[in-house]
Amino acid sequence: IPYCHADLIKPSMLSSYEQIASLLHSVVQTEPWYNESLCPLSTITSCIGKLYSNRFAVTTIDLSAPVGQSFAQETAIGLYPLLSLANHRCSPNATVVFDGLQATLRSIAPIHKGEEITVFPPRDPES
Repeated sequence: IPYCHADLIKPSMLSSYEQIASLLHSVVQTEPWYNESLCPLSTITSCIGKLYSNRFAVTTIDLSAPVGQSFAQETAIGLYPLLSLANHRCSPNATVVFDGLQATLRSIAPIHKGEEITVFPPRDPES
């Protein structure tokens, strides 16, 4: 899967992408407009990986959570094309903050002119 950190994807996640792509592929094959040479299974798998690698977790804050437990609850995942332009880094200079489903990119460190804007990579649900 090019351009989506394929070398960092766990084999079980890659298998999940392939399963989703196979299901989608079996559905679109029945459509009269579908052309295998234009959109083979490998392309669909690559797209699933890219979408998953650029998703954002939409979270809500539970202020009543007991001390020591997570107060952020993932309520959905969303695709925000402009926010997906930010590259991933383990020590980013920006973060995404949600107000409902509206996402805002905010700096968490100084960002100098010409510097790349980076955000945390999506969390692996298996970790």
